[in-house]
Amino acid sequence: TRGCRFCQAGMITRPVRERPAEQVRTMVADGLRRTGYDEVSLTSLSTADFSDVEDVVAGILADRTAAAPGCSTTVNLPSLRVDAFTVGLAGQVNSGRRSGLTFAPEAGSWRLRQVINKLITEDDLYGAVDAAFEQGWTRMKLYFLTGLPTETDEDTLGIAELARNCVALGQRRTGRASVT
Repeated sequence: TRGCRFCQAGMITRPVRERPAEQVRTMVADGLRRTGYDEVSLTSLSTADFSDVEDVVAGILADRTAAAPGCSTTVNLPSLRVDAFTVGLAGQVNSGRRSGLTFAPEAGSWRLRQVINKLITEDDLYGAVDAAFEQGWTRMKLYFLTGLPTETDEDTLGIAELARNCVALGQRRTGRASVT
């Protein structure tokens, strides 16, 4: 949805299309019922950009509890956009087992994120990470691209600085904070 320059799929599959929220909930409920699993991952190029993601996650959790009282479903949202992640979403996906959250800032500096059109600020990243730690998450994973055109040593060192700052945010909330 954002036109990041490194995203081949995002460039060749325009325009952005979304499944109806109710269809997603039905597909998940059917899949859980047929397989017996209690865990689901919602994946797309940018899952948190889905306009009804919070309602869908809440619905999946409510549907499973209504269908099988005493059973809980774990919802995973891999590789989230930090500027689309909210405290509300963190609160919803933290029920059940928590394997960790993954955010994809992609580059270690604002300059390089501008080059690749990934317009996520440090404040966006820190806000999302802090919200997740505040909701009880203890493990974060950050995805970065290296070897991008125009990349400098300063850009690469920025990756370590972002990670260090994310760990510091987590340690304010829990002694078990981990950032990979």
